Amino acid sequence: VARYGYGDMVMCNALGSNIFSNFLGLGLPWLLYNLVYGRAYDNLQDQGVTMSVSVLIFIQVLVYALVAWNKHVLEAWMIPCFTGAYILFIGYFAYFMASF
Repeated sequence: VARYGYGDMVMCNALGSNIFSNFLGLGLPWLLYNLVYGRAYDNLQDQGVTMSVSVLIFIQVLVYALVAWNKHVLEAWMIPCFTGAYILFIGYFAYFMASF
């Protein structure tokens, strides 16, 4: 898709799927638990979920800020920025999970 000049669609798909996974995939079950049982879910065995989601949200905010700063135009110089952020996240996650 990006080869045909639809880079915006690619970015929307990538960011949208992360937002969907983070907020609905994790947040909705916890919200439903709170509504059904009337208390917070306290049996969460974290093992890095909170930190991983926090880092992903931080990266998403940086991506949004970078795109907004460039007046919502994707350009080739952004590729190393996005790729670098992703590689840092994967590296952090691999290092963090190796410590368990």
